[in-house]
Amino acid sequence: MKSAIFAALFGAAAVSAHGVMSTFIANGKSFGGPNAGASDGSSPIRPISSVEPVMDVNSDAYGCGPGSQPAGTTAEVAAGSEMEFQMRNGEGTAWVHIMGPTIHSIFKCAGDAGSCNPGRDVGWAVIGQGAGDGQGWVMGKYNRGENVKVRIPSDTPNGDYLVRQELLALHNGHESYIQCVQIRVTGGSDGDLASKGAQLMAYPGTLTGSEAGFLFNVYGVDPNTYPMPGAALFTGSGGSTNPPPPTPTNDTPPPPPPTNNTPPPPPPSTGGGCTAGAIRCDSSSTWSQCANGAWVSMGPVAAGTTCTNGALGRRSSRLFRF
Repeated sequence: MKSAIFAALFGAAAVSAHGVMSTFIANGKSFGGPNAGASDGSSPIRPISSVEPVMDVNSDAYGCGPGSQPAGTTAEVAAGSEMEFQMRNGEGTAWVHIMGPTIHSIFKCAGDAGSCNPGRDVGWAVIGQGAGDGQGWVMGKYNRGENVKVRIPSDTPNGDYLVRQELLALHNGHESYIQCVQIRVTGGSDGDLASKGAQLMAYPGTLTGSEAGFLFNVYGVDPNTYPMPGAALFTGSGGSTNPPPPTPTNDTPPPPPPTNNTPPPPPPSTGGGCTAGAIRCDSSSTWSQCANGAWVSMGPVAAGTTCTNGALGRRSSRLFRF
């Protein structure tokens, strides 16, 4: 009985902390996204089997998300126009994670987008990168109910594509929330992405997880100093709505760990309010994070870490205070 209750509570916490792409907008049309484990024949958003994050950048799930399946339709997108994205938590509430970049990439399919399976092929071009937006991290837009906008370069070759969205949450190590959308680019150019000067990469296959962008300490720093992992931004002549960050180099050192001078987050007030991004230890192995003025359970801490007095850290080393 106890195990059943624990499983139910754990499942609820996991669903509340993670989520799916809720909306995709292109060419004036808005498409809803299916829940995890479900399908929607009228949506170009590829369904995934789980709301859990992808932790292994070498896993197949790092392509289009866990258990990704073809979508029921393909959305037309005019070259040079903007696409808009929105996220929701698994239970339908606002997206909770607010610390980390958003990365949008496109892969040109050899044929129909519905049968497109990039696997480990090199062919992805990054067309949108978002770190800071003046109010914190771009990912926080989803928490505030705002759409993230990304422009398809105007000289993008015509044809069917997959658009890959990665939300790289960095509040407790790196957690990637990934999903793909099927689109058909019209009004563009001939040729392929490489012929337009795009730097191409593979998901999975190019990144190792040891890049500075995966190890970045998000606490107490300017998001615009974040070093984006992966290929250089492809803008063509259309550009991107998110300003590119400083170009990372192989000798970019990881940021120093937080010091004991970093103050802990303020405790929640008696009225239930809290500071966005603050962390609360519910036990040594479970924690919550503040979003929209309320505490949201994040479930268990990452393996090998513990939570004590508003701090997450490795069991064998000094705790990091946030």
